[in-house]
Order: sequence, then C-alpha cells, then structure tokens
Amino acid sequence: MASPYRDNASSDLPEVNYQEQSYAYALPDQTAAEVLPSTKGYYSSATESHHVPTVTTGRKGWMRWWVIALIGLFIAIIAGLVGGLIGQAIQKGRASGSSDSTLNSSQEASPSPSSCPNSTSAATTPPPGAPANAIGTILTPDTGCDWPSSKERRRIAKQTTYLKGNYTTICNSGWLGNDGILGLWTLSPSDCVEACLKYNSYAVNRPASERRCVGAGFIPDWTNQTTGAREQKGAPFNCYMMSSNKNIVPNDRADFGTEVVSLCLDGQCNGIGSS
Repeated sequence: MASPYRDNASSDLPEVNYQEQSYAYALPDQTAAEVLPSTKGYYSSATESHHVPTVTTGRKGWMRWWVIALIGLFIAIIAGLVGGLIGQAIQKGRASGSSDSTLNSSQEASPSPSSCPNSTSAATTPPPGAPANAIGTILTPDTGCDWPSSKERRRIAKQTTYLKGNYTTICNSGWLGNDGILGLWTLSPSDCVEACLKYNSYAVNRPASERRCVGAGFIPDWTNQTTGAREQKGAPFNCYMMSSNKNIVPNDRADFGTEVVSLCLDGQCNGIGSS
C-alpha cells in the first residue's frame, strides 16, 4: 500500500511534506541527577561521614550518680570515725576530770594520820634536809608498844582507820606454824587488819571448810621494803594474815632488834598476852 505522504504525480491529492514534530516545551535529554532515586544501600560506607547520634545520656548519668554515692558513703564513714574518736576523747577527759576531783575531795575529807588517835599510818611529811622535790617519806609505823624500851606482851585495844573495825595488838608476839593465808605489804597495822577484814568479806559465800582470817603478824621495820627484802631474802612483805591463833608465841626476833606484833580481830586471841 502506497504511503499517503508520498508525492505522486498521478494523484489528485495535494502534496504533503513530512516535518519533524515539535512540542511546546523542551524535554531534557536525561533526568536531573538530583531527582533520580538513590541506588545506594541504606547504610553508608565507612568512608562517608554521616553522623548517627548515639543515646548514652542514661548510662553516663547512672555512672555519675554511682560515683557520687560512693564518695558520699566514704565521707560518712570518715565523719563517723572522726566523731567517734572525738567523743571518746571527750568522755575520757570528763572521766579523768571526775576521778581527779573525786580523789581531791576524798583526800580533803580523809583525816590525816596525825589527827586520828587510833591511827598508826606512816607519816608522809618530808623530814628536815630532804630534797626540795620530795613528796614524802615513809616512816616506821608506831604500834603503841613502846618498843624497844618495853618488851612486855601487852594487849592494846584499837580500831582501824577506815572500816572502824575493832582489833587487839599483842605486843612483842609473833605467829608460827602453817596458818598463813597471805603475805602483803601495808603502811600500818590498821591497813593490815583491814586487809584481813576484806578477805573475810569476800569469803562469806564460800564453803565453811575454807579458812577465815583471824588476825595477822606485823613487822613495823619491814615497812621499809629494802630492809624487809634483805632480812627475809625474799619478797618484802610486812603483814602476814593468819587463819588460827593457836601458834602465837613470844617474838623470836627480839634478840636481833626487830619488833613483831600480833594483830587479832575482835573476839580472837582471847587469853593471850597481858592487859
């Protein structure tokens, strides 16, 4: 079939010339790069600098509070220790002050040995010629037996200084045998007797078979511990508590110039010695 757009001289139809069809607007040769859909993957390569925000606020905040809590606990422990030490120091200071004031008041209230008619405590006044820093000198206690002028075995009724316990001093008399309970060092016959009384008070609830103190042998010269240790060749005791009065005998050290007396609790040692 012949094309209608060909020129044919034998045709009665008008000649139609073919032309390129145009449009009212121009079409670009290719689509703009910016409107083309991306063919890349969702995740960018490592070489591309895309910033992806990381949410770490909660973890960092938790760690910060944990550190603050540890610091607060440490400060609380240190403060507690410091406060406890300060409290102990204050308490010790108060206790020391209280004990010192109690001691001072008791010393002021206690009668001096010279003011007690029945006291035989050693004097503590420094003798003439003593060093300026001397506090006192222990003197040989007086038993009231007028030793060595008198060597009679006289009985002298007395009373202790603090406990007010009655006892009897038997002059120029000693204790022999195995009746000893305890040896100790005291400043006076009164202290020796009070040790005996205290021993019995502790033995109240003990079996009756246990020994009780009935008195003590006392050596005044051995109040000087140097003398006592030298003469005994041992412990410098001068008070020997006894559990029986059956072995009270005349002083066996009189020939050596050593005074010995027997101290008997009230009601003990009856019939021994002369009044």
